[in-house]
Amino acid sequence: MLGNEVDVIFDAFLGLQHFKSGRFRALAVTSATRSSVLPDVPTLLEVGLKGVVVETWIGLFAPAGTPRQIVNLLNAEAAKIIASPDVRARLAALSYEPLITSPEQFASQIAQDTERWAKTVKDSNFTVKK
Repeated sequence: MLGNEVDVIFDAFLGLQHFKSGRFRALAVTSATRSSVLPDVPTLLEVGLKGVVVETWIGLFAPAGTPRQIVNLLNAEAAKIIASPDVRARLAALSYEPLITSPEQFASQIAQDTERWAKTVKDSNFTVKK
């Protein structure tokens, strides 16, 4: 975009300063709801692309077999850190909207996304050439 080589990009707010400066124009966000970072930008759902919701997430993982009490402790400590005003402000400055979930909710999200994207790849008939 900056080099005028493409007209449209999907960006995880990495170019936020360009949107805010007016250099780029945000057409829509891919989340189910409007972003607090660009609240005046509609969602793809709002502009008529029904069923198109793509949300990026970052999570904390532990090795398989980690005892439940350790997983719960890590989750509780991570939640405290994410809830702190300093961390929330820093994440907001990077255009992240933190969401604190339980290990079970996160595992469910991973399973849903895996199923969804596996179907998307299968339905696209996408192949990798060697």
